[in-house]
Amino acid sequence: DIKKKDRSSDGNFVKVPIKNPIFKTLKKKTTYIQVNLKEDGYFYSSLVDRGELIYEIKEPLGKFTSIIDSGFKCQLFYLNKSAKTTFARRMSLPSTEFGSVFLFRNGFRVFPVGETGDDSWKIDRRRQQGYARFFGTRDIMGRVDISGPESKFKESSSRDRGLIETAASKELHNCVWDLCIKRLENYVVGVTWKDKLDKLNDTPKRMELDENRTRIIKLIESLARSGSIEILGYNDNLVGVLSEKSVYFEESIENLERLAGSTKDPGLRKNIDLARKRFLGLKRAEREALRLAGEEVEARKKAESTALEEKEQRVQAEEKAVIASREYEEERKRNLFLVATESRDKEQLESFLHQIVIYASSSKQKIASSLKKIYSSDKEFNLENAAQTLSDLMEITEKLITTSRFATFANFKLDSAEIKDDICLYIKQYLEKVSTAYNHRINIVSTVKSKPFVVSFTPIELGVVLDNIVNNSKKSRASQVSFEINRLESSVLEVIVEDNGQGLDRSINEPERIFEKGFTTTRGSGLGLYHCRKQIERMGGELLIPEDQPPKGFKLVMRLRKLWN
Repeated sequence: DIKKKDRSSDGNFVKVPIKNPIFKTLKKKTTYIQVNLKEDGYFYSSLVDRGELIYEIKEPLGKFTSIIDSGFKCQLFYLNKSAKTTFARRMSLPSTEFGSVFLFRNGFRVFPVGETGDDSWKIDRRRQQGYARFFGTRDIMGRVDISGPESKFKESSSRDRGLIETAASKELHNCVWDLCIKRLENYVVGVTWKDKLDKLNDTPKRMELDENRTRIIKLIESLARSGSIEILGYNDNLVGVLSEKSVYFEESIENLERLAGSTKDPGLRKNIDLARKRFLGLKRAEREALRLAGEEVEARKKAESTALEEKEQRVQAEEKAVIASREYEEERKRNLFLVATESRDKEQLESFLHQIVIYASSSKQKIASSLKKIYSSDKEFNLENAAQTLSDLMEITEKLITTSRFATFANFKLDSAEIKDDICLYIKQYLEKVSTAYNHRINIVSTVKSKPFVVSFTPIELGVVLDNIVNNSKKSRASQVSFEINRLESSVLEVIVEDNGQGLDRSINEPERIFEKGFTTTRGSGLGLYHCRKQIERMGGELLIPEDQPPKGFKLVMRLRKLWN
C-alpha cells in the first residue's frame, strides 16, 4: 500500500491508502515464497504453490548480521502462464512490461530497481548461463521491503543508480538471492518445470502425482539436512508415504526416513515402518510370481530339448531365425498388429504366455495372502483390505484379458514390460485391429494428426486403458466413439475421446467423481475409469474431463508426455 493526497469536501488534503490487490490474486494462481526477518533474529519462510503450502521453515540470521534491524520482508511470485495472463488482464500491460523484483526502503520505491530493462539483482545475467535452469526477470515478480538509516541503505543522488554499495546493501542483495530467489527457483525448476503438463494447469493437482511428490520430499529433506534450518510445517498430502506399488517408492522412502530423523516426527516414522513392511511383502510376492513363471519356462524348455536335432540342424535353424528376424523387424515397422488369421511365431506366443503366467501367479499370491489372513483371524484384514484386494485382482484380470488378445494380434515379442515405439501408431492400430475385433456393437474411429511420437510405454497397460474407455462408451449406449490424436507440443501428446452416448448422469454435480474408486451410476464396478486415470498418471500423463462437453455424449482428454532423463 502507498499513500496519496486527496481533497476532502472542505478542500483540504487528506491521506488515503491506495491498494493494489494483484498480489493477493496471484497467490491463488501461482507459486510464491514469503520471507520475513522477525524481531527474534530468525528468518521465517513459507513456500506456497497455487494455494497449497509446500513448506514453512525457520532459520537463524547467519551471515546477514548487517540487516538484523532492517525489518526485511520479501514476497516473490513465479509468473507461470496463468499468472501472466491474470496480471496482463488486470493491469492492462503486455507481458514484456512487467516482471522483476521491486525494492522499497522506508515505504518508498528505490529506483530503478524493478523497472523494465533493469537488472539490479543480476537475474538476467545469471540466466544467460542456463536458459532452462535459471529464472529471468520476466519469470518472477515481487517486492523487497527494508527500513533503516542512510548509513546502511543510502540511495544514490541519481535516481537511476539504486542503493549506494555498503556492507548492509551487499548483504541485502545476497539475502534476496539465497533465501528468496534461489529457494523459489529450486522448487519451480526442480519440480514444476520437470513436469511438462503442469504448466497447462492453474491448480496444484499434478503435484499429487508420485513423481512430483518424490521431488517435493527430496527438496524438503535437503532443507532439513542443512542442520541450521528448522522445518515448521509441510503439506501432509504431498510429503508422506507413497504407495508401495509406485516406481518412486524406494527413492521417496529413503528421503522420508532422513526427513523423519531430522524432524523427529514419530507419526511419519511409524508410517514409514509400516510402508517398508508392505513393500517387502510385495517384493516377496513378485519374486514368487517370477519364480513360478521361470519354472514354467524351464519346464517347457526341458520338454522341448528332447526334440532338438543335431548341431547342424540347430545351426541351420539359427540361420533361418536370423533371416526371419530381419523380415520380422521390417514387417514390424509397417504394422504393430497382425490380422487374426495369420499364424503366430512360437517364440512370440511364448513371450505373451510368460506374461500371462506372471499375472496369474501374482493373482494367486494375492488370493493366498488374503485367505491366510482370513483363516488366521488377522484383525488388520478388514472390509477395506478386502475391497483393495478385489480391486487389485480386477486390474490383474483386465491385464490378463488384454494380454490374451495380444497373443492373437500383436506383431511383436513382449520381452519386457515396456516397448519403445510410436505411441500414435500403437493407439490407432490397437483400436482398429484389437478393440474393433472385440467390440462389434460400437463403431471405433481413430484419427492421427501428429507426427510419430516415439516413447517407452507398457503396451498391455495402455491397451487396458483403451479397452476400459471403449467399454465405458458401450455402457452409456454409444454407437460411436472417436479418438483424435494430436501433438499438443514437442513433448506432449493429446488424445481427445468423444462418444455419442448418454453422457454424464445429471445427478453428478462433480464430474471428477467418476474417477473415484467404486463410483458408478451403472451396473459396473466403478473401477474402470479409476484404474485408467491411475495408469495414465503412472506414465506421467493425465486423464481429465474437459468443460466443453458435447450436447450429446461424453468427452475425455488424455495427455501423455515424453519423460526426459
